[in-house]
Amino acid sequence: FRLGTITMGKFVIFCALFLVSLDDLHCGVVQPKMPPRGWNSYDCFGAANQTQLFANAAYMKDKLLPHGYEYVVIDAGWFGPSHNDPMVDRYGRLTPDPTMYPEAKTQPDTDQPAGTTASTFKTIADKVHSMGLKFGLWNMFGVPKVAVNMKLPVLDSPYTCDQIIDKSVVCPWWSELVYGLNHSHPGAQAYYASQAKLWGSWGLDFIKVDCIFAVDLKLPDIALLSYNINEEIDKNFVFSLSPGGGKLVASQIEMVSSLVTMARMTADFWDVYNRTSRHWPYGYPSTVAGHFRLAEPFAALIKGNGINGAFPDLDMLPFGRIGHVGGKGTVGPVRETHLTQGEQRIVMAFWSLMKAPLIMGGNLPQNDKFTLGLLTNDAVLALQEKICAIEKDTKLSQGDTQVWVGKLCGPMQDVAVGVFNLGDKATSKQYTSQELSGNKKCTWTNLWSGQKQVGKESIQVQTTGRDVSLYQLADCSS
Repeated sequence: FRLGTITMGKFVIFCALFLVSLDDLHCGVVQPKMPPRGWNSYDCFGAANQTQLFANAAYMKDKLLPHGYEYVVIDAGWFGPSHNDPMVDRYGRLTPDPTMYPEAKTQPDTDQPAGTTASTFKTIADKVHSMGLKFGLWNMFGVPKVAVNMKLPVLDSPYTCDQIIDKSVVCPWWSELVYGLNHSHPGAQAYYASQAKLWGSWGLDFIKVDCIFAVDLKLPDIALLSYNINEEIDKNFVFSLSPGGGKLVASQIEMVSSLVTMARMTADFWDVYNRTSRHWPYGYPSTVAGHFRLAEPFAALIKGNGINGAFPDLDMLPFGRIGHVGGKGTVGPVRETHLTQGEQRIVMAFWSLMKAPLIMGGNLPQNDKFTLGLLTNDAVLALQEKICAIEKDTKLSQGDTQVWVGKLCGPMQDVAVGVFNLGDKATSKQYTSQELSGNKKCTWTNLWSGQKQVGKESIQVQTTGRDVSLYQLADCSS
């Protein structure tokens, strides 16, 4: 088990909290060389129903899988439309709503208590797997309140759900759904063990757990969930934390990096360029331009394996057709993304340089040619594997222009350079190979067009307003 930056002392505290011996811990949650790529249903549907899920999975198989996109994830709401009365099984665990997922067939169980269901995602997961893809779900920390009120038993334990919770702990932005666990009670470990067993029996490959990170940080829950995923699920498994935001995410991701695959660093992100975007009057905090300020505190932590094995999640890509039918507030109505093509290039380039997961949020079958091309630019996507360090060049960054330089792994001194024009006016500036790579001459490759300029000491970089010029400097000589 990789301890990373979690000290032995902190881990002993974790283990004492949930009665797990350090000797019992073994190989960690999967920490791949590249951040995960895929699709999440939230930006376009909330919780995708079965028809929507399979349509997006089919598109991914045909168009995106060859470019490394493999996860299809259903976000919040798959357990029914009611915040106060979600569907749960006999052991108090969230289960799929069969009206949304007809193939989530209820298994015969003569002992099934009234008000519960034994529906399962196994058949749906199998169909996703048959496409060569992987399947994931959203979940909340803790225990559903409906299971507490019904005093349902906790699997493989003498306890009931009402005995293992702390009623003072709720999610502040979805207080109706769950109570937090009482981590001094042995039933807390049993409940999360049963949760991981259920996910394993369904064939899940990915779980996004919410209200557990950043401003909602719950370290004991993260550690206990990670431990039980490792114990109960016998395959590579992505463990994702949400939400993001706040001033402490850099230190927080270092603390949990050995326990998770990815963690949200920023608040929910939609198709908003900056605070003055007229089409977005709701004041939501995460914007395209704002991501640069938010990323600076943790950019220096990023290496070839992310941040000690965990990848910084900058949220989904709000490209293509997004929004919900009847949506209001931050979600908004169904629409084509408000981001211009240049603004979308900024997002794609910055996410790739920062080794952030690429999780598409729009309805995939409605992608236009530009969106598909942006998602499948292999030269840009390759940066996610090649980058070993990333930093903002403070000397070259001036005014509305930010220059970010990524050092590429390997013995050569190759670099990737993003010249981000965050302002409205076009810019033109000469950059030298020496100041960016430390070498006199390099071959400059434009990663958008593929055009090469061989053996150049410098080039003139022209960038339109709200756009990015993205280059790789290679074959350098002194």
